[in-house]
Amino acid sequence: MQNLKVNLGIASLLLAFLMVTNLFAIEIINDDFDQSATNLAGWKRSSTTYVYRYTGTNKIGLASMTLISNSWAYTLIKTSIFTNLQLKFSLCGYSLESGEAISGYYSTNGGSSWILIGSVAYTNGITAKFYNFTKNIPNCNILGIKFAINGNSGSDYGYVDNIVLTGVMK
Repeated sequence: MQNLKVNLGIASLLLAFLMVTNLFAIEIINDDFDQSATNLAGWKRSSTTYVYRYTGTNKIGLASMTLISNSWAYTLIKTSIFTNLQLKFSLCGYSLESGEAISGYYSTNGGSSWILIGSVAYTNGITAKFYNFTKNIPNCNILGIKFAINGNSGSDYGYVDNIVLTGVMK
């Protein structure tokens, strides 16, 4: 009888633990581009010349994703088993002129349409500073994350870093 009480107690604790852990968000993706072997694995790019892993000055940590001129990169993530999705990322613009910006978007329909989360645009006197963005994302089966720069020359740069998507398992 004593063993049964102990086993029921352990089972109750295990069940409580499983219920509690399901209430907390877990990282679905965490891409800081610091792993040199990845070279933007999983990202579809408009150009490998204008979108690449960058280890120069404008980064948080060891590397960032760089977009030059008028380029983009996106990825699709299966999110059907998650709720309470939240996306965080950092953007930085460099050498942008009036009307140019680096922007982050999301899509809940497989990339058919994109919703703007935030941009870092040309602002006189402000350059090469990272800005953080956070967005709660509606539940969806496949989430698209996209970054694009709308520059007009090879000297217009945008940097993306620390992309984190969290959610709670259903």
